[in-house]
Amino acid sequence: MPGPVHHKNTPPIHHHTPTSQPNKLSRFLKALRRVSNDICTRFVDLFCGCFSKPKPGKENITSKTPQGDSQPLNNQGNFNDNRERIGPTENGLSASSAKSIEEIMELVENHTDEHPANLQKYHGASIEYKQVFTQLREKRKTVLDGLRLPEKANLTNANLDGFKLICLNAHGADFRGSTLQNTHMQGADMHRTNLNDLDLRTTILLGAYLDGASLQNVNFSGNQLLESAYFLKAKLQKANFNETELVGVHFIEANLEGATFNNAIFGYRTQLPRAILDQAELKNATCIGTIFYKASLLGAHLEGANCNSASFNYAKLKGAHLKGTDFTNADLRNVDMTEDELRASGAILNGAKVGNASTWKKL
Repeated sequence: MPGPVHHKNTPPIHHHTPTSQPNKLSRFLKALRRVSNDICTRFVDLFCGCFSKPKPGKENITSKTPQGDSQPLNNQGNFNDNRERIGPTENGLSASSAKSIEEIMELVENHTDEHPANLQKYHGASIEYKQVFTQLREKRKTVLDGLRLPEKANLTNANLDGFKLICLNAHGADFRGSTLQNTHMQGADMHRTNLNDLDLRTTILLGAYLDGASLQNVNFSGNQLLESAYFLKAKLQKANFNETELVGVHFIEANLEGATFNNAIFGYRTQLPRAILDQAELKNATCIGTIFYKASLLGAHLEGANCNSASFNYAKLKGAHLKGTDFTNADLRNVDMTEDELRASGAILNGAKVGNASTWKKL
């Protein structure tokens, strides 16, 4: 038999086993796993970094400027790599707040109804509208009919003297410390506003809505005419209405405890049903035909008041000072005082209705 034939240049033949050199598919899978692991690791690090807190004890961080200089920055979280840190301006507001004032002033000047509430705050700085109105006055922009402010706008210490703010919308606004001399606010919607301690003697509030507003210690005294204003459930404790003429004013369920109406004139359609007038003063007031239905006048002073034909049905009059009070033709049915107590009070009761709903009589 012929022997085996050997070729020196022929390479040996190898049969690959699972432990031998990997093929192309296995190399691809290994590379893919390495890439996937690297991506997952980076994602986890990024996610943890977003919610991790800075380590305590490091109060300064060194940041390089584009020129390569190093500058210390306070680690307070109020800076951004792409924006300069907000600093105070001459008027006490931040630079971003000043920009916001310009935006709001432009809206105010244009009398726009689209006044977004989110402009009330700009980078966390509350807008003080006294600055807005000061700049508007300097530009002689004082006629702002139909102005709409964001809810709970801050108008504290604002000078609004002489402004025409007819049909103003200022829900929940804070006017404390402001001046409103000769300010026109006809038809203003001022629900739940705060006007405590203000002088409103010359403010025109014809047809204004002040439902739920706080007007404690407000001075209306000597106001020539307060007409068609609505004070439903308003807080008017110790308000001063002395010598004020009230026409068509609604004090329904208002708190007027300790308020003064001395020599005031309660004109046509002025109403005080279910109002609280405890310890209030109505000395020599004119209340002809005024409605005090279910009102509380405990300890109130009505000496010399003219309450001819007024309605006090179901009113509370215990402890009230009624000497010289004219109840001629008034409705005193269902009050918390007996006929004898009324006669003993020194009040004038000619033609007054007394008693209860079922059994009453005219005196």
